[in-house]
Order: sequence, then C-alpha cells, then structure tokens
Amino acid sequence: MMQSIFPPHARSADAVVDVLQGSRHGLSQAEATARLERYGPNRLPRARPPGLAQVFLRQFASPLIYVLLAAALLSLSIRHWSDAGFIFAVLLLNAVIGTLQEFSAQRAAQSLGELVATRCRVLRGGDSHEIDATGLVTGDIVLLEAGDRVPADPGRARVCPRGAEPETGYRAVAATAGTFRCGQW
Repeated sequence: MMQSIFPPHARSADAVVDVLQGSRHGLSQAEATARLERYGPNRLPRARPPGLAQVFLRQFASPLIYVLLAAALLSLSIRHWSDAGFIFAVLLLNAVIGTLQEFSAQRAAQSLGELVATRCRVLRGGDSHEIDATGLVTGDIVLLEAGDRVPADPGRARVCPRGAEPETGYRAVAATAGTFRCGQW
C-alpha cells in the first residue's frame, strides 16, 4: 500500500517517486498494467442514463402540461368527451415526440463523448508512449506540451524552458501525483 504524498509540493521529486513506488524512467509496462487492473481506469464514474420510461414521464413535468391536464380533467368532469380525448391525445403525442428526441440526443451525446477520447504521452520504461488517458495510472510520468489537456490530477507541474528536455522534446514533465523539475534528472 502506498503512503500519502500530501502535500506533494513540499516533497522532492525523488520522494514522490519513492512513495508512488515508481521510477524516474517511468513505470514498466508490466507495472502499469498491474496498477490499471488494481485501481481501475483513469475516468470519472458515469451516472447511469435514465431509462425510456423515466424520459417519457419527464415529458409531463412542465407548467403548460399541467394546464392542459387540468383542462382535460375539467372537460371530463363536464362530460365533453371529444374535447378531453383530443387534449389527452395531444399530450400523449407531445410526450412520445419529446421522448424520442431526448433519447436520440442522449445517444448522440454519448457517441460524441466516446469519439473525443483524450490521449496523453507518458514515460514508461524510459521511452515516451502515447496512450489513451484512461490507461494512466498512479505513478505515471506524464509528458506535456503547450496546448495539451492535462489527463489526470497531477499534484503539480513545472513548465520547462524550450529544449530543457531534449530527449523527449516535451516542455513539461509531471507525475500523476508530483513533479519532476526540468534538468533535475
């Protein structure tokens, strides 16, 4: 079990690597795979999308719908069957169309979310590798360039002057829980 590294800014890079049981050359592929299996992927838990019935019932949660329902019930109470039937038919048609549109939009948004996968560069076994951000594990050394998305929650990161990391060409190096300063290693 790993010790706490907090506050990471008060520790040296070597101390952070030691606590994370890593290496200044990055984790080995075998260790990264073992940690991925042990701790799971680097992603936030997703809420279960609402079911079709729940989406259908939500279509009736509107003040205008309440007014129409009241009008339909009033029509029923004064025995105007055709008016009440027409209002109920319009309410049902509105709910069906709204459900289909909302359900379709949810599926489209989910598909777009899957298309826009974040990729990142990590140092593993001394070599730079581009991986899907969900494969990032605690102890990975993340290589960042200007404009890159930060794929995890690093404790801190320092920007290196251009050319400070000649072997990688990257300007910033961060661990998922600490920082490796340019020129430190």
